[in-house]
Amino acid sequence: MARDPRQPKASSKQRPAVYYADPAHPGRSRHRECFRQPRINPKRAGYQLTDGPCWVCEHAKSDYTLYVGHVQQTEHLELIATSLEQVSDAGFALAKEVRCRSFLGRMERKIMEAELPAMVSAFRQAWQQAEKQSADPDGTVARIQWPGDDPGARKMQEVAFRAFSTGLLYAVIGIKGSRGVLSPLDPRYYLARGNPTQPSFVDSSAIEQVSGCLGYIARHIRRKVQQRRDELQANRGQDASECLRLLAQLYGASPLRLAETALAFLEPSRQLSDAVQARAETMANNIYQRSHQQKPLPGE
Repeated sequence: MARDPRQPKASSKQRPAVYYADPAHPGRSRHRECFRQPRINPKRAGYQLTDGPCWVCEHAKSDYTLYVGHVQQTEHLELIATSLEQVSDAGFALAKEVRCRSFLGRMERKIMEAELPAMVSAFRQAWQQAEKQSADPDGTVARIQWPGDDPGARKMQEVAFRAFSTGLLYAVIGIKGSRGVLSPLDPRYYLARGNPTQPSFVDSSAIEQVSGCLGYIARHIRRKVQQRRDELQANRGQDASECLRLLAQLYGASPLRLAETALAFLEPSRQLSDAVQARAETMANNIYQRSHQQKPLPGE
């Protein structure tokens, strides 16, 4: 049975990239395979050979990288929320025991550690994990090229994108400090004050208060993350390959070339390994299948 001409070929790994000037977008080029809608053979049409790059695939690279970045942000925020919930749960359990073992709700730390070793250890371990998750880890910067809508309208902009800056993560869900002071919705606001089980005399109300605050923040983060995820999926599709499908259908570009360009950008060597090449082919076939099934495009 002959292959459907709309379906991407099995692999372009061994095929060199050939670029032609795009008459519809002066000053830009496309892959030979990206002149697909309407059906155009750029060589037969007499289009000029260029050195590239393909502007549609560059657009795909930017969109795909940003989508992946948004997903990574929400995943990291959920890890923070989980760590805060663990502190909250362990803290309320410990606070209850301390309160019930003392008329005034205060215990000497040494006595508490001797009588409640497992509960104290669970709380302190959860606290340390929350401190680690909520801190600013080392982030990698991906530089994304944004093509202008019109070659003469604006120059290419280079955007620095830091995937795991915790301050940025909090900011995108509305948790912002003021004049260098952390927001009360920022978990670091409480974690920086120190573990409430460390003083010589431990107060159950101090443990309970910080546990309640961190539990509230965890729920706030989860609500905001879900809102952000819903907005992303409504505007950009259910997964990162949907932004590639949008470009493939809008401009007739090759799904395989789009996938290869997007995935190569996220590789340290900018080269496709066999595993990543196979992933690109799978993405391209998924894009074809969704287009063939006439599923709504992102944003529709």
